[in-house]
Amino acid sequence: MKRIVATMVIVAIVAIGAAALWWFTRSANPATASGAVSEAAAGRMQQKLDAIVAHAAGPPKAKVQPLTTTLSEEELNSYFQYRMGAKIPRGVSQIRFQLHAGRVTGDAMVDFDEVKASSNRPIHPLLDALLAGKRPVSGTGSFTSSNGSGVLHLEQVAIGNLSLSGALLDLLVRRFVLPRYPKAAIDRPFPLPAGIDRLVIEEGRAIIYQK
Repeated sequence: MKRIVATMVIVAIVAIGAAALWWFTRSANPATASGAVSEAAAGRMQQKLDAIVAHAAGPPKAKVQPLTTTLSEEELNSYFQYRMGAKIPRGVSQIRFQLHAGRVTGDAMVDFDEVKASSNRPIHPLLDALLAGKRPVSGTGSFTSSNGSGVLHLEQVAIGNLSLSGALLDLLVRRFVLPRYPKAAIDRPFPLPAGIDRLVIEEGRAIIYQK
């Protein structure tokens, strides 16, 4: 259950914003955002993720007491930098998250030529013209959850100085995100893994409430 598909959206990073918090709990991975990163923080993140997995897999008698786990921005970003390695999609680097009340911003550097070269699907002509070279990508999304279910709403994606929303953003998600991560639900409820009842995003941290 250590598979970590931190929903790297918009070319493997944008839904990351809020979706990552769902996916990393599903198996174990996130990193820090603004501020320093460290191997020690990555280690703390690993220990917490292991505890989440162990709590979910334990017998019912071991789950009498709910488990609450707090993941800091530093731990999240440190995990991505020191533990993700080859699991980060080709062409994506310098991943950072910023956590705010109810929302997440994900930033990365994306080499679109590499991303397109590794894709098995033809690129839409409009996207092919927009997505070329190595450019900074930023995505912002809101995330809510309750009763074992979460909803991610991707609000905006910026590629360099170009801001995408509406139909163009939908096209980008369909062409780049869903083929890689077909379970990446956007704007519709999805079940939280590992007996997680809810995941609350606050300023600088994410809190996981597990039954």
